[in-house]
Amino acid sequence: MHVWRGAMGKVAFLFPGQGSQIVGMGKNYARRFGNDFESIFEEAGDALGFDIRQLCYAGPERDLMKTEFAQPAIVTVSSGILRVLVREGLCPDIVAGHSVGQFSALVAAGVLSFADAVKLVRKRGEFMAAVQTPGTMAAVVVSQPEQMSQVTALVKEMDLDIAGKNTPSQIVVSGANHVVPMLLEQLQAIQGIKTKPLAVSHAFHSRLMFEMEEPLMAYAEGLSFYDAQIPVVLNKSAKVTTAVADVMEDIRAQCTQPVAWSQTIEAIGQYEVQHVIEVGAGNTLTGMMRSFGSHWKGQSTNSPMELEKVLQLMRKFKEGA
Repeated sequence: MHVWRGAMGKVAFLFPGQGSQIVGMGKNYARRFGNDFESIFEEAGDALGFDIRQLCYAGPERDLMKTEFAQPAIVTVSSGILRVLVREGLCPDIVAGHSVGQFSALVAAGVLSFADAVKLVRKRGEFMAAVQTPGTMAAVVVSQPEQMSQVTALVKEMDLDIAGKNTPSQIVVSGANHVVPMLLEQLQAIQGIKTKPLAVSHAFHSRLMFEMEEPLMAYAEGLSFYDAQIPVVLNKSAKVTTAVADVMEDIRAQCTQPVAWSQTIEAIGQYEVQHVIEVGAGNTLTGMMRSFGSHWKGQSTNSPMELEKVLQLMRKFKEGA
């Protein structure tokens, strides 16, 4: 198991968040990697009390898009892919996840059992959906680095929050329903800045989500958490840690604080990682890697074919070791 990892150099597993869910997710993986996915869907169904396999395979889409269903679906499929990789002998040296993807990363690091993770993200989604304060989100991309300070100044001036610092040129803004469109209107008038409203029900990762903090942490107290077996990069601070106390603090902070993804990639770079693998049904994080330089070797597993390509590459390294 460790021969592959050593031959490749250090490997990071990145786990995607919301937006990677799609009807049919997991179905083709189950056809190609049957046992790993049959067992993961059975465990998820037992933990959740409903047939999440049916939801992932056939929808309906309106339910899969709801955060209380999307979050456990994403963690389930990512964890199934993780099982394939680990069974084939590829283990990460460091892990990170984007928003709800962080809980998949915690499973990979041994902080949470898979069953506890899907139960926790199911509740996390329910608590998010129950927040009474309405809100929305939007992505903002700048073409010139100096424009980002202009954007962040406007965000602050309009009393909005930055929900995600995804790349040096992209952030996500979160806040009140009536204010976010006003910001986008101003930004659209500036040459070189692109905006995109996001189809969300609430202002995630903002101060408007404060009311979900206490019920989420109260529920988490009933689950079993452990120190990480491998380093985890935290969402809020991009701190690299194995301490369970740090993880718990980060789970709370995720409710209202931005995802420091750009800093997360920088932290992984300082850890001397040679290969980055996105473990999940999407390839958004792999696409983001291009913003951090051509030296990154990023690969997605967003289809059975792509997952097989990763495994074939690992076998080549093993043969050359």
